[in-house]
Amino acid sequence: MINRVEKGISDWHARQNRYAGIFGAKALDGRAFAKIRLQEMRALQRQCQPPRNIDERVSLKMLRSANKNLERRIYPNRLYRVGRRFARWTLRQTGRVIKGIAAMMQDNPAAHLNNPSPPGKREPVKPTPVKVQQESKVVRHPMARRPRVIRMPPRVHPRLPEAPGRSRGVSR
Repeated sequence: MINRVEKGISDWHARQNRYAGIFGAKALDGRAFAKIRLQEMRALQRQCQPPRNIDERVSLKMLRSANKNLERRIYPNRLYRVGRRFARWTLRQTGRVIKGIAAMMQDNPAAHLNNPSPPGKREPVKPTPVKVQQESKVVRHPMARRPRVIRMPPRVHPRLPEAPGRSRGVSR
């Protein structure tokens, strides 16, 4: 069997040599070309999933390792790399959800409507009656009482002599 990973990498090397002939060898050393290479290698990695044999499995592990090293070279900050991976994963998941919804809509166009009838034979929607809310009135209940406040006796400082009806304060 043909190893798809090796074939994809050899095709990439042929394109890389063609770009070197057009733009020069120095253009391939830059960060912009490294980003393009990382994007193409990730696409190759997704394209070759799942591996068909042991040789492809080993080649995919090597490709994954090379992609991680290339990503570390392009984006040295670990936190930035994690953020980019999370953003890429989020975009991939939302794309899958949108594709699923589009496929569902294509199979059954009336699936998203509350009215299950076909589009040509829809019945007019009847308006729902609006309930009129009566104004609320504040009514005092005849048995309602105010809560009783319990007054506590004033605190007496243990070191101060007691004075009837008045506090002397703290002397300094």
